[in-house]
Amino acid sequence: MIILKESSQKYVDPRYEDFRPRFKQIMADGGLEQYIADRVAGRNTTPHLDEDFGVEVRQDLLWYFASDYPEIYHTAQEMLKELGANQEKAQDPEYGFGLAYLLIKSEDANASRIALDLLLEKGRPRVLTPYFSDRTEEGLLVLTLRSGLFQEYKKIEAMRLFSGYLESDAHEKAQFAQYAIQGLFILDYETGIKMLPVAISKEPEHQNFITAWWLLVHQDPVLFAGDLVRKLSWKNVDYLIRALEFSSDGFKDERASKFNSEIQRLRGEN
Repeated sequence: MIILKESSQKYVDPRYEDFRPRFKQIMADGGLEQYIADRVAGRNTTPHLDEDFGVEVRQDLLWYFASDYPEIYHTAQEMLKELGANQEKAQDPEYGFGLAYLLIKSEDANASRIALDLLLEKGRPRVLTPYFSDRTEEGLLVLTLRSGLFQEYKKIEAMRLFSGYLESDAHEKAQFAQYAIQGLFILDYETGIKMLPVAISKEPEHQNFITAWWLLVHQDPVLFAGDLVRKLSWKNVDYLIRALEFSSDGFKDERASKFNSEIQRLRGEN
């Protein structure tokens, strides 16, 4: 049961509060880094996780305490940075992704800066053989996109990085391509449109192309529909229609419905 503490309007979890004295002692003993490492990698389940129906994830306890103990995020950032010098940790999918996922809620642009720098140095478009595990690299991409920092910090390098995930057959992981196309749309809309067919080609199953929904959320549905019809083949447009139909439960969402209506109108004109 979660209780709302009236004085601070902060949700209070009795299980976490029971663990607080132990957690403070862990920090006092210099064990915070090890606890974070074990917790995000699933090696430490004290206190235990309530995973029924996805109620709790490994990072929840750390997110809960982070507002009281800022050293949690500071330590996690240093640990993330270390991935660039420790390939054994970089290849640990649970650890690498777990750290990145923890830092997503930190609201600290420095975490995204670290993630981008790691990808620019050792992401798949930059190396002959993968340095990071798939899951770790996915976490770094998500963390990079989270803040939008790359719109100002190393913008040109980020553009080349995202394009690299799309252009080379050696880096055709579908999930990487979807994150990369999101990055390109954020940086330059026209480049995003141009590279969208490449991202589509890497995911044969339209129901897995979750970026279709992301694109709709971030664009005017009518204007976006018009740009797609003018600049993409009908094969690619129909793929996006099927992807959105799946993700919007039959175009029940208002934006998806507007998008589909405009596509059908334009189809009648062609």
